[in-house]
Amino acid sequence: MKILLHHSILAELQYSPLANNSNFWVFYWLLLLSSLIIAAKLFSPKRFSQSLLGLISSSSYKALTSEGIINNIINILLAIQYVFAFGLLLTTLSQHYYPQAKFSSNGFGATLTFSSLIIIFIILKIGFILITQWIYQAKKIAFKYLNYLMLSYDIMGLVIFFGLWLLLYVNFNLGFISILTLMVILFIVRLLKITIIAESKNNFSLFSFIVYLCTVEILPLLIVQKLYLYWVTGG
Repeated sequence: MKILLHHSILAELQYSPLANNSNFWVFYWLLLLSSLIIAAKLFSPKRFSQSLLGLISSSSYKALTSEGIINNIINILLAIQYVFAFGLLLTTLSQHYYPQAKFSSNGFGATLTFSSLIIIFIILKIGFILITQWIYQAKKIAFKYLNYLMLSYDIMGLVIFFGLWLLLYVNFNLGFISILTLMVILFIVRLLKITIIAESKNNFSLFSFIVYLCTVEILPLLIVQKLYLYWVTGG
């Protein structure tokens, strides 16, 4: 039974995701992500559900803000899961679409690198939001936006996690389209939430809002995309 389990199930799971057999670590990386989700769920089931619904549910958001969002352990665990899941997703896409990249033979190292860069990007984004609140006089908007940013990372991490299982072990195109579609929807929801916050601030004009939105969302996204393509294509 042990031999059958090892060869017929685990071996297939470990080696089937990517063409390179050295990517057996992918299965265990996904188990690590599972442990983070399970830990968050077991620690506080109610808070776990609220964190996933907070971006789209007003009642869940209100319940979360009464206890704090950014500094809560559940949101921190889910945010860490998002970082590692996103890092694995970028590595998988890079190895699939850019197999000639230098790091294609070392997917584990690439995933760690991507995850580290994502952490740096999030820190810089938060700092950028806090700085621009003074430039655009959007202090009230900035702090609420940070809450929605954290909640979007929570649910995006779960979307990427389940999408990775589908992408790696069922059908690559189906998994990629599923992740992309849901991520775009969640991104739009986050923008709509910022719009609602801006409308509640009477002296924040439509023009100022558009400029602010481009500064904190669109511009960083374009910069990161350019850097990613520059890295994977070798310049």
